[in-house]
Amino acid sequence: MDFILQFKCLTLEDKYLFESYTSKHNILSYEYTFASLYLWRKLCDVRYAILDEALIINKQEEFKCSFFMQPLGYKKENLQGIIKKLIEIRKEYPSKYLFGDVNEEFINDIREYTDFNICSIKDINDSEYIYSTKELMDLSGKKFHGKKNHYNKFVKNYNYEVKDININKVKIDCMELLKRWHSVKEEVDKELIMETDAINDVLCKLDILKLKTIAVYVDNKIAGFSIGEKYANDTMANILVEKADTNYDGIYAFINREFLTRQFSETEFVNRQEDTGSEGLRKSKQSYNPIRMEEKYLLNLK
Repeated sequence: MDFILQFKCLTLEDKYLFESYTSKHNILSYEYTFASLYLWRKLCDVRYAILDEALIINKQEEFKCSFFMQPLGYKKENLQGIIKKLIEIRKEYPSKYLFGDVNEEFINDIREYTDFNICSIKDINDSEYIYSTKELMDLSGKKFHGKKNHYNKFVKNYNYEVKDININKVKIDCMELLKRWHSVKEEVDKELIMETDAINDVLCKLDILKLKTIAVYVDNKIAGFSIGEKYANDTMANILVEKADTNYDGIYAFINREFLTRQFSETEFVNRQEDTGSEGLRKSKQSYNPIRMEEKYLLNLK
């Protein structure tokens, strides 16, 4: 290999650099927001480098190993050279896929501006659920009848209070709820343990990351909380974290609607991320009636 590309670990100081790239691209996957990358930087070992003026992000996921995300800021005429160099780098660190989390636009650019042969796989379990913000706030019509009932049941049956997560007491309560949420899991794996550290870290940096929050209390005891952000020129809401105590009937339906109404009413769409192949998550996300799926692909090139 004739060149060396130094990849750096992602830090909070990289926020403005990343946003200088992402602000110029209409990538609708939540994976590319700085807050998402920062939240999971340790779990996914997120690293980055600049190559021919393009931002190259490398991360790891279970069962996929290490891969490059879609380069950001590349010039069309440089794409052939960028990919050739990334293939050379990958030879030093063999992996299942060269690229992951890529959209069809990037695949089309490879077809048009390079001479590589493409082997693409639709990452079905990683497709993101996109909803209409207005629909999830209104909950009107037959298809939302069940969610509206759950919401109304919570409002009717509980003495609740809604707060922002902006003081230490609320942040501590959120972490206590997260511990309770984990305690009912049959198995606490590495991801759940790292999730605790990640959420605790993000709760200390809400203002810097420009995150929106909601915490719901019932009889002065925390019942649920959620953390999100706006992206795609403020047209999309991204729900980063959502945890609740299901002993409170209707708590998730309440948090979902209340969070959007209070913090994201001016957005057009809501991204509630993927189901990771979990049947339970899939059923839950489908029950909110997505208007479409944001599909992502895994790529190998020759």
